[in-house]
Amino acid sequence: MPGLLNNQSAGKASTAQQDTGSAAPSGEEPNVTAEEQAQYDEFVSNGMNLLHDEKNLDGMLQALSGDGNPVEGLANVVASIVMRVEDSAEKNGVQISGDVLMQGGTNLLEQAAELVEEAGIHEFSEDELGTAVNMAMDIYRSARQQQGKLPTEQLGAEMQELQAAEQDGSLEQLIPGITEHAGRESVAPGAGTAAQPQKRGLLG
Repeated sequence: MPGLLNNQSAGKASTAQQDTGSAAPSGEEPNVTAEEQAQYDEFVSNGMNLLHDEKNLDGMLQALSGDGNPVEGLANVVASIVMRVEDSAEKNGVQISGDVLMQGGTNLLEQAAELVEEAGIHEFSEDELGTAVNMAMDIYRSARQQQGKLPTEQLGAEMQELQAAEQDGSLEQLIPGITEHAGRESVAPGAGTAAQPQKRGLLG
């Protein structure tokens, strides 16, 4: 599932809105369309605005703490944000693709994990992040099924791929950099700042 979509994480919402687009690495051809990239960028931007809403930051951190279970809190918050962004898009006549839901959702999960870590609530391990990804997908799927909305074929396939990777120990191959996530400094790249080291979304 490598591609242009997840080559760059969104910047912090507390700073000026960042350009979430990215260029394909030299010598590689992007495997997404400009429309898909634009949809991904908008999805992540809208999700980050919800995640970093200064008016509700205390409430967000409390929710992320999960009453002492930050892995569960992380999964619940990210699943809720994904569904809120998706529902808002649908009201405007936009159908978000399964690939964008997965790529964007896991990007938001990484950003939410950093928010938890920066607040001194919890430092996530690789296993915990993998568990949170699967838990968030299960929460999303269960909620959508109850609403009579089933995940797209692409989303369902990627759910199965992630779950299989966690079970056979190949999660790092599917999610490059996940083992280096804990404690690393987040640098929000500015538009055109190609020299800054880029983080990938959780789906590599």
